[in-house]
Amino acid sequence: MAYNFGMQERFELAEAQCGFLPLITIIGFLSVAGTHELRMTLEENIQTLTTTHPILRAIIINRLTRRPEWKEMDVVPTTQEILDADTSIAMSVEEVIVQEDKKGALLNLDTGPLWRVAIYEQESSGVGRGCYIALSICHIVTDGSGALELYRQLFRTRKGSDTNMVKDLVPIPPRAEDTVDLRPSLVTALKAFVQEIGVKVLPSALQRYVEKIPAWPAQNTSPIDPISPKVNRIALELGSNKSLVRELKSFGKIGGTGTLQSVLNTAAIIALTAAIDTSDGLTALGTETPISLRSRDLGHPPFGGNYTALAEFILSPEAIRSQSVSDVLSAYGECLHTPHGLEEARSRAGMLQLIPDIPYLVSPTFKIQNQRVQPPPTGWESFLNQQAASRNPYRNSFAISNLGLFDSTAHPELAGVWFCQSPMPWGVALYLDVVGYTVRGPPEIDGGVETELGIIISYFEGAVSGNTIDNFCKYFVRALELFAAAGNSGVEQTNALKASRLAELVRVVRC
Repeated sequence: MAYNFGMQERFELAEAQCGFLPLITIIGFLSVAGTHELRMTLEENIQTLTTTHPILRAIIINRLTRRPEWKEMDVVPTTQEILDADTSIAMSVEEVIVQEDKKGALLNLDTGPLWRVAIYEQESSGVGRGCYIALSICHIVTDGSGALELYRQLFRTRKGSDTNMVKDLVPIPPRAEDTVDLRPSLVTALKAFVQEIGVKVLPSALQRYVEKIPAWPAQNTSPIDPISPKVNRIALELGSNKSLVRELKSFGKIGGTGTLQSVLNTAAIIALTAAIDTSDGLTALGTETPISLRSRDLGHPPFGGNYTALAEFILSPEAIRSQSVSDVLSAYGECLHTPHGLEEARSRAGMLQLIPDIPYLVSPTFKIQNQRVQPPPTGWESFLNQQAASRNPYRNSFAISNLGLFDSTAHPELAGVWFCQSPMPWGVALYLDVVGYTVRGPPEIDGGVETELGIIISYFEGAVSGNTIDNFCKYFVRALELFAAAGNSGVEQTNALKASRLAELVRVVRC
C-alpha cells in the first residue's frame, strides 16, 4: 500500500532532488568506558523501532512525478543496515558531523532505509573515555522534534527498562495538511505574490515601495555548487557557567517580555549586526523559526511526518537603531505565541501549495547524480533551482531552530546533546540549531538538575565569510553572558538592560 506525500515532505524531496539531501542529525556524548553494552541496547531498540514503525522502513516511489508516495519496503531492514558495524573515532562534535554528512549523503531514496545510527569513540588522554552516538535521518521522514523523540527511544531500554518502548504497530504518519489548517490567508498569499512576482513587472521607481526589505546577506553571496558544496559547522562553546540557562530564563521572565527562545533570538540579532560590515550603514535582518505543530490530539505520532509552521521576524535598520531589547523580545514572542502570530506561521507553511507546478507535456529522460535530478522533474525543483541562482537566494538572514529539552536524567552518563540540519542554498544563510539537555546541578536548585544548551551553527562556504562567522560566535556568547549576568543580578539590572537599545548593545559586544 502506498501513502501520498504531504506538502512538507514533497518540499524536502525537492531539495534532495536539487542535489541537497536534507538531513537532521542528533548527537549525544556519553561518558562510558566501553561500547559493547551500548551497542546491544541500540541493536535491540533499532530492531523494535523498525518493526513497529513502517515510516522507518519506507521508501519513496514515483519520486520523479508530482505525486510521490511512501511505500513500505518488501523486507524489514536489518539492524546492520542502520547501525554502523564498526565503531569510528571522532575527537569532537564537529568531526562526528563531518562524517555523518558524508555517510548520510549515501542514504538512498529509492532503496532505503532513510536513517542511520553510528557510534564514535573518543579517547582523550588524562580525562578518560567516552563516545558519541549519532542519529542521522532524512528530513523527508520526520521533522526535528520527531528526530529528537526517535533519538530518545534509541535509549529507552537501557538498564533493562523497556516500559516506554512502543510495541504496537504505528501507521504511516498522516499528512500535516490533513490534520492542521495550513491554507494561506488571502493577505499572506497576496503579499507574497506582490513581493515575489508582481514587483518584477512594476517600473523600477515603484518597486522599492512594494518589494520585501532585502535582509542580510542580500546579494553578497556566491553560488553554491550542488555537486560538491562545502558545509561548515561550529559547535558553540558557551563557557563554564553551568547556570547559564537558568539565568537566561530569569532574564526573560523579569518583566514578562521573553522566553528563552526570544532571548536567544535577540542575542543572535545583536551578534550578527555586530559581526557584519556596517560601513555603509545598518542592514535589515530577517529571522525564521520553525514552530512544532505535532500533537497527539491531532493524530500525530511521536516521530515521523513533518508538522511545522514557520514564523518570520524582520528588523529594519531603523528598528535596530531605535528599538530596545524589551521591544524585540516582545515583538518576537508575539510571532511565536499569539493566535495571530501562529496563524501567520501556519499560513506561511501553507504557501508551499502555491509553488508553480506545470507538468511536462512529454516526460523527458531524467539523469540522476548524487540525488540531483536533471532536468528538474517538477515545478518545485525548478522553483528551488531558480531561487538558488537568483541575485538574492536567501529570503532571510538566519533560522533558529530549538527542539526543546532532551531529559537525560535517566541517563547520567549522557554529558551533552547537539542537533543540526543540512543548510540549503536558499531560504536562510545561517542556521542556529539548539537543543537543551539536563545535567546534574546543585541539590538545592531545581532538585539538583540543571539545563545546558547544545548549539550548532551551520552555513555554506560562500554564503557567509569565515571572519563574519568567527565574530558572530564571539559576539553571540558575549550577548548571552550579558543577559545571564543581568538575570542573575535581579530586577533592577535586568530592566536596565532590557531598556537599552539594540544599537547600544551592538557596540558593547564589539568591545
